[in-house]
Amino acid sequence: MFAVLLLSLCQEPPAAPASTADPVALPAPEVLLLDNATVHIGAAGQPPAVRDVLIEDGRIRQVEIELSAPPGARVIDLAGAHLVPGLIDALVGFDPDHDALYLDAGVTLVRDGGNAIERIQKLRDPAARDAAQGPAVLSSLVRVEGNRPASPAAIQLVDVAKAESLLPVLFEEQPDWIYVADALPQPVFEKLLALCTERGLSVWSSQRAVAAAGASNGAPGASNAQASGQLALPACLALGQRAFLYMDSLLPTGADWESVQPGAFDESVAALGAAQARCSPLLMGLVQRLRDPGERAPILELLAPMYATQWEADRALRKELMERPDFFKLGERVTKKQRALLLRLHEAGVALVPGSGAPSPWIAPGGGLHDELALWVEAGIPRAAVLEHATRGAARALGLGAERGSIEPGRIADLLIVDADPSTDLAVLRRPRAVVLRGRWLDRAAIGARLDRLRTALDARRAREREPLEVAPPDLPDGTLVLSGHLETIGLGSRVSGERWAVVRENDGAIAFVSRIVIPSDGQVAAREMTVLQRTRRGELEEFEVALRNGTDKLVVRGIWIAGRFSIDRRLNGNFLGGVPIPQRVAAVDVGSATTPLVLGLREKGGRLPVLYLHDALVPELVPWLLEFRENGGLLAQTPQGGLGVQQAPDGSIALWREARGPSVLEARILESRADAGGLPPSKSRVISAPASRPAGVPEPHALDRAAVPAAATPAPSGG
Repeated sequence: MFAVLLLSLCQEPPAAPASTADPVALPAPEVLLLDNATVHIGAAGQPPAVRDVLIEDGRIRQVEIELSAPPGARVIDLAGAHLVPGLIDALVGFDPDHDALYLDAGVTLVRDGGNAIERIQKLRDPAARDAAQGPAVLSSLVRVEGNRPASPAAIQLVDVAKAESLLPVLFEEQPDWIYVADALPQPVFEKLLALCTERGLSVWSSQRAVAAAGASNGAPGASNAQASGQLALPACLALGQRAFLYMDSLLPTGADWESVQPGAFDESVAALGAAQARCSPLLMGLVQRLRDPGERAPILELLAPMYATQWEADRALRKELMERPDFFKLGERVTKKQRALLLRLHEAGVALVPGSGAPSPWIAPGGGLHDELALWVEAGIPRAAVLEHATRGAARALGLGAERGSIEPGRIADLLIVDADPSTDLAVLRRPRAVVLRGRWLDRAAIGARLDRLRTALDARRAREREPLEVAPPDLPDGTLVLSGHLETIGLGSRVSGERWAVVRENDGAIAFVSRIVIPSDGQVAAREMTVLQRTRRGELEEFEVALRNGTDKLVVRGIWIAGRFSIDRRLNGNFLGGVPIPQRVAAVDVGSATTPLVLGLREKGGRLPVLYLHDALVPELVPWLLEFRENGGLLAQTPQGGLGVQQAPDGSIALWREARGPSVLEARILESRADAGGLPPSKSRVISAPASRPAGVPEPHALDRAAVPAAATPAPSGG
């Protein structure tokens, strides 16, 4: 039962398709003299004291008992107010829509745990942060995961060879840290630690490395949970691991929260303290599941439709759980154990780094960090110490101590102005009187106006998404048009993309599957257009081309079957980027296009098939799919990302399509699907799979009209 209690959605939901990021940029940094405030300096051994603080060029220049204002300086009298460093949230799924919410809560730095690389690269740029009036952003860019990824923003490292080939590519994008969100085979984890240490990158892991003897082989359906066991935490420390996410990381091997006793943590707590390790416990991941947010929670007005849909679905599940008589008793027993362990870690000198995990369901961006800090106080950690963990301590643990976390000369001027002493009442931090963000003064009126603009923009987005997205038909090769269609992909109530596709029987007997996909702008990344061509002959893929246009840039990946292999090359604006020879047939190319199930639908039998998956920037990777056919035109696939279910009409046109990528269920809104010239019916010799061999978690075709395709057996993070 407790596995059900711990069920939660991913910490990093997919990015909203259209951002409401505020177009009003921050003003230029001023020369500010903050006069006569009680300054919580944050430096070791320095208690709060009345001081003047001079800010120039976005940095703190002087902190003295009395300062004279330089010419042209803006003097702000803060007598009676308290001045504290800006708060740091060590784990979020960053979305620019949430900038106003973080600002409202006094969070001036967030650490993103995985995103679409192109998107987050632009969002974390300092100029973009100023333009959006948002917190500074550090990012892992993607999550590192094993055989069963729980996020579409992930790279899979199933063996040492993958680590050696994929990690250098990731390093070229300059991540700020590395987030290991899944248990890895021990040799892979050791290689990752070694490569990251060489580059000075910290590795934070939510689970411990899997013992090599039981590591799975990466096949669809395999799970790291099937391994012989995880390394004990002291063994992980011996390998060089120094940073841990979630309380689950501290459980002894083979233990669970229901049965574990306090003494079982003695060795781990001592080892963490001795190793000067860091830990981000994220207690709210479990605690929020014990609370009912109620009907029409106000926070939903300030979230994009995709989050509102996800959160309301979570609430429906939670209401069912709350009807069980022992639900709260069990949950309270577990959270009590976790709070007691947190206090022990604090007393042992482990560097504790607050993180919220927002926007997981009912963990609000900004507000979720304050909820987490309140739990730390409930655990018995003094309020002053909790404040230090959220400011100076977090900055030091993240390697930012010289830049952030204290009110000292030379530090970035991220400050909160509150009306009472936060070391005796942390609640005053939830809604600061004003925020200084990189040297810019933003009072409560400015912060409130930012929230009002967000609410208005979200209302406009909801109205806009009710209208179809403009997508031009794809260019057609010479031949006879047999199928065509128009669909929109919907994820958690929001439109992700629009696509027009067609199938042409060419004059030489080949069959061409073509598509044009439009991905709307999210306010930070411009609208993008992708065209797809997959050409088959006698049921086998012979040639493909995928082109991604982003502004004036055009990235093209081409592949052709020649001389017993697929020869693949990538070009940016015509310049050759590199080639990849694949010495085997590829069944199809996966870019999230309707052409992929249509290509696979021509096959006579299913089974294990090699599919070329194109990551961000169209980086190719050969991955296994497990394909099965059902009666009445059903096509089911189990993929490394999750599951795919498609229902084809007798003429081959698409009637239903649902896909799971990690925790995200994408559904096609079919706007048009028609057949010409007899269509393209499935082969009469198609081998129908027995229901008993259906991939786990993927519904039968007749169920597609009432149940989305979930990720097949993908373990959800516990949130603990």
